[in-house]
Amino acid sequence: MEYCKYHPLIPATHECTTCHTKNCNDCINETNRTSEGICFVCRNEVKSLGVSNNVLPFWRRLQESFQYPMNFDSILLIVGLSVLTAISMYMPFKLLINLLLTSALLKYSFSCLDNTSHGVMKAPDVTDAYGGGFGLALQVIFMVIAVSSVIWVTGYFLGSMLASIVAIILIAGFPAMMINFAMTENILEALNPLKMLNLMSSIGLPYGLLLAFIMIMSGSIGVISQFIPADFSIVSLSLQSMVTNYYIIVIFHIMGYMIYQFQDELSFESSTIHGSDKPQRSVLQKNLSHIDILLKEGEFDEGIKLYSELTKTYPEDNKIKSDYFELLLATRSIEQLNIFAPKYLDNLVTINREDTISLNYKRILKVNPQFKLVTIDQRIKLAKICSQKGDSQSVIKLVNGLHKDYPGDKNLVKAYELMHKALLNLPNLKAQAEQCQKLINRLKASK
Repeated sequence: MEYCKYHPLIPATHECTTCHTKNCNDCINETNRTSEGICFVCRNEVKSLGVSNNVLPFWRRLQESFQYPMNFDSILLIVGLSVLTAISMYMPFKLLINLLLTSALLKYSFSCLDNTSHGVMKAPDVTDAYGGGFGLALQVIFMVIAVSSVIWVTGYFLGSMLASIVAIILIAGFPAMMINFAMTENILEALNPLKMLNLMSSIGLPYGLLLAFIMIMSGSIGVISQFIPADFSIVSLSLQSMVTNYYIIVIFHIMGYMIYQFQDELSFESSTIHGSDKPQRSVLQKNLSHIDILLKEGEFDEGIKLYSELTKTYPEDNKIKSDYFELLLATRSIEQLNIFAPKYLDNLVTINREDTISLNYKRILKVNPQFKLVTIDQRIKLAKICSQKGDSQSVIKLVNGLHKDYPGDKNLVKAYELMHKALLNLPNLKAQAEQCQKLINRLKASK
């Protein structure tokens, strides 16, 4: 499984053959221009990596596989069939009854396989065990007889050693036959040795892991059975049958998951392709994804430019404004910060976030000590807020020089009264406070 370059914990869904990067769904720009989408970086078409790259390997979800039958429908089927199987041992026509019960189990197991192969990881309803199971059981029995016959014929005509080799191959390939049978619903296709070998080679080493797990589970049935009294009572027969039925459903689920995992290699089209049913993103969401990639690629100027456009396109979106402001501070983009910061501080007042204004003003000054607000109203409004928050230094910074920048303004007296109060609150600034008071007196006198 390969992962997205920009989100290392998320499986990649596409690859850009120009940039040679692998991206998840969020990191490509879906568009009507192409079937798959285009790369945000180079703007060339990307190609799909296929569904199999998004599917967790079956050996990494064994816990989920063993929990698969742990639901009401599956447990009801397992217990019900097991008890009926045990009871049938004491009834006439027990062979026919066992065949019917086995048919129900096989029908349900193949339903589990089919559902899983299409990406449905929930066990089917118990009613899936009804109808059509008898014919299915006969076909599976025929496959077992056919395999056994091939081994017997080989041993009879070619010797026991060659028969043993054939037996090993066919037994190892039996899960592949079952998988082929599930995909094609054709017994001849399933028994075709070339089809069997082709499936095994297409899956590769993971098929060997499947065989290992099947052997382990088969061995587990024997081990667990040792703890069940072998007295042939209905209880002991039911318990042994329950263990077997449980493992059969787990095995069929894993085989179905292998089809789902390797559907590209097996030319099998799942009806539930991972990620394909993802809803179409809005223009804003795509732009935010584009910005995220630009920043991770170090294209800060392009990211700032796009953010600036978004603040104009979506003037009511406060998160965009906040993220843009943080980006300007982080990149120390003084020119853009001087343009946007006054609007941002005004917006904080509008959205009742005055509690953050003093702190953000100090952060701006840390990046650009020469920063000044555009209008006297903004400076006085911010000075009042800083005064209420006890930020005397910011009050002095905001008010100082107002009488030179805006001579004759009617609000100068109120502004310098804020500054006078701030000077008195700071140590060793008594002389400056007296000078400020004299300026206040002159401004009053000049009215």
